[in-house]
Amino acid sequence: MKAMVLAAGFGTRLRPHTETLPKPLLPMGGIPLMDRVLDALEAAGFEEAVVNAHHLAGRMVEHLSGRCGRMRIRCLTEAEILGTGGGIENAREFLRDAPFLVVNADVVTDFDLDRAASFHAGHSDPVTLVLCRHPKFDTVRVEEGLVKGFTPVPGHAGPLCTFTGIHVLDPLVFQYLSPGFSSIIDAYNRMLGDGHRIRALLPPDLFWQDAGSPEGMVSAALALGAVRVLSQESRPGEVEIHPLAGDGSDRRWWRVRLGDRTAVAAGHGMGPGPGADEARAMKEIGRHLKICGIPVPDILGEDRFCGLVFAQDLGDIHLSRLASQGMDGRVAGLYRVVVRDLARMNVEGATGFNVSWTWQTPFYDAELALERESRYFLESFVRDHLGLDVEFEDYRAELESLSCRAVDGATTGFLHRDFQSRNILVFQDKPFLIDFAGGRLGPLGYDLASLLLDPYARLPRAFQNELFALYVEAVSRRMDLDREDFALRYELLALHRNMQVLGAFALLGGRRGKPGFLEHIPHAMESLSQRVARVPGTPGLAALVKRLKTEMETRT
Repeated sequence: MKAMVLAAGFGTRLRPHTETLPKPLLPMGGIPLMDRVLDALEAAGFEEAVVNAHHLAGRMVEHLSGRCGRMRIRCLTEAEILGTGGGIENAREFLRDAPFLVVNADVVTDFDLDRAASFHAGHSDPVTLVLCRHPKFDTVRVEEGLVKGFTPVPGHAGPLCTFTGIHVLDPLVFQYLSPGFSSIIDAYNRMLGDGHRIRALLPPDLFWQDAGSPEGMVSAALALGAVRVLSQESRPGEVEIHPLAGDGSDRRWWRVRLGDRTAVAAGHGMGPGPGADEARAMKEIGRHLKICGIPVPDILGEDRFCGLVFAQDLGDIHLSRLASQGMDGRVAGLYRVVVRDLARMNVEGATGFNVSWTWQTPFYDAELALERESRYFLESFVRDHLGLDVEFEDYRAELESLSCRAVDGATTGFLHRDFQSRNILVFQDKPFLIDFAGGRLGPLGYDLASLLLDPYARLPRAFQNELFALYVEAVSRRMDLDREDFALRYELLALHRNMQVLGAFALLGGRRGKPGFLEHIPHAMESLSQRVARVPGTPGLAALVKRLKTEMETRT
């Protein structure tokens, strides 16, 4: 039996990715969608196939001409797009002699295509449609194994199903097709009207996903990736996918399960672009830290184009949850372990660190402190959130001086950049560090300030002092550390981190409407007030902070 792969569409739902590459050539798990379909055809024993192409047809022709395999492939380019019916009609000369199988290039399935061919050979009707149940697309009416129509109608007694884009057709179908643009569904409706029957093949164990949209691509990649990292002997249809609560970023999170094995998948957005770069950073930095002996989750695999990274599942207990329940001996002990781990990560994580892994900036420098933290504070928190008419330029000179004093000449190490209690998981009573994709090189002390000033945990001042001293001792065992200089810079770095936190909480809780951020602003504001009082040379900032406190008190 011959086969046809429909691959001419524009892929509009997948723009901008399809502006330079045909949809069937987009990769999933490193394999183009087209190759997944052609591999399935070869595995099912098909020896000849025709592929239609229109959008970026030259790329498709080039790809198919370079493919190695035993199946003979012919590519028909369409000067004008012909649709599913017109595309099949255009391949009449190749397909008209015997029943043939048609499959869409953007379907991802584990279905054995030979099952469709064998099923069709076992009955005398001219068409077999492979169907599945998918609530989003269930529109095909089925009764007693026969397709009755392609739109729901009142009073229909049978199930509604989804057409998978896999069908087997007798040459009779060409009597219902004509040159030019048309849909194969229109031909099927005319066949039904003439009394022909269309058989429904509804395999109970079918895994199927339409990969013609970003959501479909990611859903299919999650299932295939879970099989790849958890159990290659399993089928993607056996994968359970459970969304997890997100954080302050735009990333998405899932727990994937196969039997009693689980992993966590982070979705950074489809690439190429920033999403792919962030996914790569998570993978490379995570593996680097693991080699350095830092307690981070194992990186199990990735799908770079789909922006997915699969990691060891360490549960859902964050240190912030434990700290919010009270600073008992267990929680205090965990913090001490975390601080020692932090010292090791800051110092040893810098050895062999490749700045090409970073996806934002390779270094935390004075410019970053000025633009991403103090300017962020003024524009996001002061102007946007509080609505005060404050100009960054009025404070630039003072803030530039602060950023240079904090960073220039500082002892450098590996910097996590968001080292706080929500990015520490407690698994089997041990802390593990997560969310390190923003890692880069930067001044020692910034991560420590992030942890000790963390508004989610609100550590007592005395305990902050204890942990500060513990960190200094742990670092001093690994390198020469000017303790006096470190203490001075710590205050400056803590001031910048405090400003960054307020800017972030205002953006996430205000403009983006994410819950759970605005409630921490009063504590972060009180912390900033105490912090700026300990840093000399900040008269303008100190006056502004005093004004902000008064403004917030007036509003409450």
